[in-house]
Amino acid sequence: MIQYSEKPFYLSNEQIKWVEQTYGNMTFEEKIGQLFCPIVFTKEKKSS
Repeated sequence: MIQYSEKPFYLSNEQIKWVEQTYGNMTFEEKIGQLFCPIVFTKEKKSS
């Protein structure tokens, strides 16, 4: 089981409830789609 309140997530009980409800309402296809969502981090600052 994922420990959402611990490293690296540190979610509150309210946030954990939202995650579990959202995941529970997702279709199988939506869950599979989440496997292919790239997470991109950059050190560049946004230009204004």
